Amino acid sequence: MKKSVIIALISVLLLTAVVFVPVPEHPAMAQDGPTSVVYVNQTSPTAEPVNPIPVPASSGNSVAEANLWPKQDVSLGFPGGGVVASVSVKEGSVVHQGDVLAEIKGSEVYKQQYAEAELNLAAARDELKALNDNYPIEKAETLRKLVDARKALDDANKDYAEYDTPAYRTRLDNANKAYTDKWEAVEDALDLVEKVSELESGSSRKQTVEDDYKKALQDYENLKRDYNLLLNDKEAAQAAIEAAEADVANLERELSELEDGPKAEKLEVVNQKIAAAEAQKAAAEKNIELLQIIAPFDGTILRVDMTEGDLVQAGKIVIVMADTSVQILKTVDLSETNMSKIQTGSRVRVVFDAYPNSELYGTVTKITNWSEKYLGDVVFPVEVTLDNNNLPLLWGMTASVYF
Repeated sequence: MKKSVIIALISVLLLTAVVFVPVPEHPAMAQDGPTSVVYVNQTSPTAEPVNPIPVPASSGNSVAEANLWPKQDVSLGFPGGGVVASVSVKEGSVVHQGDVLAEIKGSEVYKQQYAEAELNLAAARDELKALNDNYPIEKAETLRKLVDARKALDDANKDYAEYDTPAYRTRLDNANKAYTDKWEAVEDALDLVEKVSELESGSSRKQTVEDDYKKALQDYENLKRDYNLLLNDKEAAQAAIEAAEADVANLERELSELEDGPKAEKLEVVNQKIAAAEAQKAAAEKNIELLQIIAPFDGTILRVDMTEGDLVQAGKIVIVMADTSVQILKTVDLSETNMSKIQTGSRVRVVFDAYPNSELYGTVTKITNWSEKYLGDVVFPVEVTLDNNNLPLLWGMTASVYF
């Protein structure tokens, strides 16, 4: 509750002085430098107030002083210093969350890195999509190969079966005996060659013996080759079985790996590419953000303290913006003795000092649960959201709120 002395002094001042409404010294706007006048509702100062929702007749038991503030406001600066490359807004500009309000020179390199990262990320994601899209085809193809491999194994076992018979073993034994027996004939022929070695080179006897030795040796080689061929055929059939078994095992393993999706090693490679591209993109984005001021919410630009080409330091406040969509009154002197009469949702009547003949209305939207000190009294700040109106209000204006 206002002190009676304070009320009397204010009444005298209102009657004897010309009312001057300065741009409010809100914490976010308390910087030196010119600031344009921005009306709360962006309407002509001569506009008439709209018809309010009536306040219950019981209201008016308590009155408090309050100041008008936007729903939220923020003071912005560049995270990193440098030369201003561009300013995309001016005082009064309406912006949306995520809009780039201003930028420092040097972001081109990071923007290129960001673009490359986006391309790499898109390519990796396309690769992952292709991997998933081709998975059913790959699984079906692996299953087909497995069926073929099992058939090849079955055929190899059938081919080998003829070498695991008494008939084959007999053939192999006979071939072995034939070439080993023939070796005796070769040795006998060689003995005769040694006996006639002293005969003249043109001797018919010597020539006949040498020819017989060559024929016996050739027959031996032929018989040995026949034996080895029989033996090699069996070994080849055994090798075919082992190769077919290996193919079946490998394809069964691959099919098992494809049971729940693409192969793990392929997925790992693609996911590593995606992770690398995302990290590259995040790093570039972070570097870009250091050179930009971005709107944190939808709102209106209240102040711009820079132009292109200016050298600004990191953290220096150069833009002030606010969410002007809602008009909030915050009380400053509502004492604890009045708190029992106030509830969230209660309707209130409001009269601004600048417009004593106009009544506005609003709703209590927040009651703080902590106390403050005001002129020695314990007070509790209360927030009131004003109804839509056409008064040319300015942020920081003082009003009386009747509860």
